[in-house]
Amino acid sequence: MNTPKKTILAIDDEADLTEMIQFQFEAKGYQVFTASNGQEGLAQLQNISPDLIILDLNMPVMGGIEFFQEICKGTEKVPYPVLVLTARANTEHLFEELDVAGFIAKPFEIDDLIKKAEGIIQENSHRSSSEIAIGGEEQKVRIHKIHLVEDNPEHYKKISTMLVEAGFSITLSKSGTSALERIVADAPDLVLIKLGLHDIAGDLTVLKLNQMANTTDIKSILYTHHEEKHSPTVMSQMQEKSGLIKFMEYGNPQELIEAVDEVL
Repeated sequence: MNTPKKTILAIDDEADLTEMIQFQFEAKGYQVFTASNGQEGLAQLQNISPDLIILDLNMPVMGGIEFFQEICKGTEKVPYPVLVLTARANTEHLFEELDVAGFIAKPFEIDDLIKKAEGIIQENSHRSSSEIAIGGEEQKVRIHKIHLVEDNPEHYKKISTMLVEAGFSITLSKSGTSALERIVADAPDLVLIKLGLHDIAGDLTVLKLNQMANTTDIKSILYTHHEEKHSPTVMSQMQEKSGLIKFMEYGNPQELIEAVDEVL
């Protein structure tokens, strides 16, 4: 039986660009639909369920941000992986607490776009698979969901990238306040949270989670970078007070991944 083609929806008002995207991806075996603005993109979604949306931001009629908000209405998570195209600097901040699959800056090389898009599609395919054959029998496989709370942009990028590469499904927050809202709405298997957040300290955020009925059973790892020294006594007291599974210092993000594997 033939495997169905993966489907891509490219939304951009530059006709030459969407034609190039369509030609290049179809040459690689994808089915590609196009739209010149967000409104046309929404109309396309009435008939297709894409494996990836390639989305420009600056478009007439309906721009990328408004389109993204529309597809997220009434849902707890983004219904499709979205790869954002942008010529604007620091656009990531507009989406920093949303589950955008990736960004690529204009102008770009088509090979770079294809590589990025195929990586996202492959990663999403792995996450959405709920069954695999082991020893000739079908068994349910559950992908662990991690909620990362980190407000240092450099650490945020490194840790989240390593979590994805390690095969975890992740959601992200950059403050204790937004973490509380998102964790209540979509309970993860584990919260990986920085101690020194700029609004609510990580240990207090965990304490609040443990006091709420629908989040009290969620496991938590509190961490701090090794440059921020804490005495073993203080760390032990924090762990006992907040109900943490683990409180640790780290130097390399890989140590956090190992801690997550150990706890789960």
